[in-house]
Amino acid sequence: MTSELLGISGILFSGILVFFFSAKYPEYSRALFAAYSLRVLTICFNEFIAPLPDSRGDAINFEEYAWQLSKDGLENILLQFNGPSSYFLSWLVSIIYYFTDRSPLLIQSISLTFGMASVLSGALLSKELWGRRTSKKVVWALAIFPSLILYSVLILREAYIIFFLLCAIRYMVTWIRSGSPRSIIFGVTSFVAAGFFHGAMFLGVFIFAGLILLKLVKNSYRARGKTKLISFATLIVCSIFFLTSLNLLKSEKIPKLGSLDKLLNIERVLFVIQSKSGKNEGGADYPDWVTPKKPIEILYLSPIRISYYLFSPFIWDIKKSSHLIGMIDGFLYFFLTILIWKSRSYIWSNPAAKSILFSTLIFIIIFSFGSGNFGTGIRHRAKLAILIIILAGPALPAIKRRVGYLPDTNPQ
Repeated sequence: MTSELLGISGILFSGILVFFFSAKYPEYSRALFAAYSLRVLTICFNEFIAPLPDSRGDAINFEEYAWQLSKDGLENILLQFNGPSSYFLSWLVSIIYYFTDRSPLLIQSISLTFGMASVLSGALLSKELWGRRTSKKVVWALAIFPSLILYSVLILREAYIIFFLLCAIRYMVTWIRSGSPRSIIFGVTSFVAAGFFHGAMFLGVFIFAGLILLKLVKNSYRARGKTKLISFATLIVCSIFFLTSLNLLKSEKIPKLGSLDKLLNIERVLFVIQSKSGKNEGGADYPDWVTPKKPIEILYLSPIRISYYLFSPFIWDIKKSSHLIGMIDGFLYFFLTILIWKSRSYIWSNPAAKSILFSTLIFIIIFSFGSGNFGTGIRHRAKLAILIIILAGPALPAIKRRVGYLPDTNPQ
């Protein structure tokens, strides 16, 4: 009974937050309430009717490990902290369990809160990029997108990764537009926070650093007189800092990726890709022919692996009825990709949107190498779903429009 009360209290607390932010951002209120309602109904379906996809396996393991860890006392929990890892979420949950009681529903409600925060954050980021009109279309897409609903209510890392990744991208956009040093600090901190849940997110720090260096190079080239000297000195300092960070990474292990020298080792990349293949017992493995056997094959098979990561399972991959859900999910990403292509003129004329596109493409390439089956691919692509929807924003069909999927003539 205590467990259920904790969970219900967590869900109600999330609802109070939704009510508060709906009052603060009334243009998004209906979408936020719709998003909250759909996610609560999904939790109820999982609890009382039938288990959701991905609600077993890792979700159960994370929660059970957290419960076992919480029994050993707070001191032992703190001693078990070992930095970024796959079970960092379990470590956090164990602290909550130590002070409360075992309640999977409570942890689901925390995922729900982060999921709702991501919906609002995505809408605000879209508003910064495209304006109020397009952001209202985006927030509805975020509210009803199936995989975002699913991973907002499970005891998995995705809800937290998506939230901190969005925070980092928003600070990156703020820096591009204002040059605020504070945005760099908060942006890097957000990427690091996301990296604690999944090591690939640490790459965001270097993407951000690369954009900073690129902008400094441009400013130094265009500057004149004393301003040019200051810009050049700033460029030198930032370059030294960036190169020092890269040098430190040679001896530090990045979770999921390994040290930088290993990440750049083509033979090791080939080994990692091959190790991810042929391990799924549910028949969700990518076809054997998309797994490179030689380093050179990585180059020309990459577009195919990216397609499998984003859009699979394809109709020829369907082996059981449950795979149809994944095929629908893949179709939605294919539809969004078409909309991004239709939005290309808006994206290319917007420096902040170009930076988001560049960052998203890098993460897509990395995750396509790390996915060996479309079950894993579905979960990994959900991490980037909000960014993909935001990039498709100018071409998203408005709810009241009746014909076509052409971009708005004025996305603002």
